[in-house]
Amino acid sequence: MRSPRLNKRKFEEFFIRWFAGPSRDASVLREYTHTINASRAEKPDFVEWDLHDWQSALREVLEYYETESHYLGYQFYSPDGRPLGYHYIYFDFDCKDDLSRARQELERFAKIVRDRYGIDVVPYFSGRKGYGAVVPVDRYIDWYTYRTIWRLLANLDRFATLDPEVVRSGHRVHRIPYTFNIKPGHIGLCYIVDLRTFEMLPMEDFDWGNYEPLRVDRFSDLINVKIEPFDRPRVRRFSREARAKPRLPDDPAELDDCDLVPPCIRRIVAELKETGSLGHWSRFVLVAFLKWVGYDKEKIIDLFRRFASDFREDITRYQVEHIFGERGGRKDYLCPSCSELRKNESDRRRDRVSLCRGCGWNRNPVTYTYARAYVPEEIRQRFFELVARRRGGT
Repeated sequence: MRSPRLNKRKFEEFFIRWFAGPSRDASVLREYTHTINASRAEKPDFVEWDLHDWQSALREVLEYYETESHYLGYQFYSPDGRPLGYHYIYFDFDCKDDLSRARQELERFAKIVRDRYGIDVVPYFSGRKGYGAVVPVDRYIDWYTYRTIWRLLANLDRFATLDPEVVRSGHRVHRIPYTFNIKPGHIGLCYIVDLRTFEMLPMEDFDWGNYEPLRVDRFSDLINVKIEPFDRPRVRRFSREARAKPRLPDDPAELDDCDLVPPCIRRIVAELKETGSLGHWSRFVLVAFLKWVGYDKEKIIDLFRRFASDFREDITRYQVEHIFGERGGRKDYLCPSCSELRKNESDRRRDRVSLCRGCGWNRNPVTYTYARAYVPEEIRQRFFELVARRRGGT
């Protein structure tokens, strides 16, 4: 069975939101793993569970997107690897002989917790024989609290298809929505469903803010909600430096489909190619970014020559050379920082794109690429020296 074509831009935007969890903090780390030879073994092996940031996890997912099944751990970690706790509770409804039964029990579970506690579950189809239900929580909780609330909700009624194995250990993983459930002779898409219709929810429509979380205070008389210290699972942090950094494509027009550059830049390039039109602010950001990741003036001018509907050689060349510090006041322009993109977003209404895509980098689009791709050292060094001088007022 051939898998449907992936819209990488939409999937990445969804993945960032899903990875960050209800806190919407994209700086967290999470455990990630994928199967090995899933299409050949009913119970395949898994690669070693590693702590990843969202960028490295996404890169692994995309590399093996159509060939392996992909999973995230329940638990969240701080950027330095310290356990934060659990920010949602996972329920698994499985019935290999009657999928409709698992669906009916999930619907009943969702209605009961909504009516009893005002909680919205995030339901999703596993891609094969069951459904998952994620219950967002309004804060990080420890494993004792997680397990206690799971059992309380699971016993609100009798759910024959509910799998109790998911609370045997806090060191477990579950399937990532909008990836594939791959077994010998089977490939099925796992996806979030709309509870009203049980149709697939478009990945771009998912947002944690659309689901009312479980409020731990309502259970305070039943559990100890203080987060107690607990042991960190035996995982190793993924190191991006362990691999040689890949190079950016020679043609900047290919950056709309390149995960070595941030989502904001990919979207600007895509907008230019799709519409032939960019606002002044978007053009400035794009040229300044390309300058600081190693593209020369001629390649940048040629990008606009091929795709900009209002291209004029003399005007474009002047503007590009101006940003390179070779015209006008000869200022060596930096690429605007992430905070500048967010701050100026409301002031750039004539632009066709919302520049900040919420990836959580919060530094500079240029350094996003420095962390992932090869950029000549002399360019990187000049960038950081110029940043230091500007901060020092020189």
